[in-house]
Amino acid sequence: MALSKKIHSNAKSDLCIIAVLILLKFSLSVFFDFGEEFAEFAERHEHLELDEFLFTLSFGSLAFAWFAYRRWREYSVELKNRNIINTQLAQEIAERESVEADLIEHRNNLQVAIDEATEELQAQANELKNALDKEKDLNELQNQFVTMASHEFRTPLAIIDGAAQRLSKRAESLEPGETVRRTEKIRNAVRRMTRLIDSVLTAASMEQGRISIEMAPCNIGEILNDVCSHQQELSNYHDISCELTGLTETIQADPGALDQIFTNLLSNAVKYSPDEKDIEVTAYTEDDCVVVSVRDHGLGLDDDDLGNLFERFFRAKNTAGIAGTGIGLNLVRSLVEMHDGSVDVESEKSKGSTFSVRLPIAGPDRMRQMDSKAA
Repeated sequence: MALSKKIHSNAKSDLCIIAVLILLKFSLSVFFDFGEEFAEFAERHEHLELDEFLFTLSFGSLAFAWFAYRRWREYSVELKNRNIINTQLAQEIAERESVEADLIEHRNNLQVAIDEATEELQAQANELKNALDKEKDLNELQNQFVTMASHEFRTPLAIIDGAAQRLSKRAESLEPGETVRRTEKIRNAVRRMTRLIDSVLTAASMEQGRISIEMAPCNIGEILNDVCSHQQELSNYHDISCELTGLTETIQADPGALDQIFTNLLSNAVKYSPDEKDIEVTAYTEDDCVVVSVRDHGLGLDDDDLGNLFERFFRAKNTAGIAGTGIGLNLVRSLVEMHDGSVDVESEKSKGSTFSVRLPIAGPDRMRQMDSKAA
């Protein structure tokens, strides 16, 4: 810093010396340029002493030099003031540019914030719209459920009432076999209503988070045979086969839940196969799981319906006119998942469907963890 100041001072001194030399040179050039005029002036004023003439000439030169120096000083001051003004202007311009840059940055940030807020509001509006649409769809599905459930309850009640009236009117004339047949018809209708009520209550409890399953060793083969036998009693038209190959004797599961799972799948197979008799139930062991498949050759499903098939209250497009509530498959999936299992479907329209349930033999993972801790 000191070296810089010293260089600046030396440069200033050099400028002063150069200015004085320029003044002297200018004075001499003026003297020589006007030498003839001075000679004529001296001839006309021969009476003047030479000393007086030189004095006058020297005084004039000094006066001119002093005047030039004064002008140079004024010019220097003016130049300095201009430099100061220019510096101030440059500072003001820099400050203004800085302020403008800050304003532009603030404006850009504000625009970004506005854009983000707008996007967030738009996203919230879209979410609200989707929620309202879902709520509207759910209300519509619930209305359909109420209608279908009413029909589902009314059908077995009508069967019970009709069979009971015939028994009452013809009690004395009926053969024992006819009495047994009509009695079984009433019992089957009661079973159908009971299963429907159980499905509705289970779905309601599951929605409220109040359902639980109780794991115990259960004979899955016996459960499947019982379900197939009961469903065969309800549908004399269909031919239900039950093939159990290499099936483990017991698994850890909730027997009541398994009965609901397979009853729903088998009743759907019967319901949606009005013109096809054959329904196959197969079960086998694969790795550490039991796999149970229910296959029909009925209506089948459109590809568009497969993605929503297990949603609550959902009914496929080709099921119009067929009784159903739309809660059976949703209940099946929920109960299977509570066992840490899975359910899959393969279907082709007009060729039938196959539902496959995979359940761990040792029960849900949380149960295995509890057993290991107890050990």
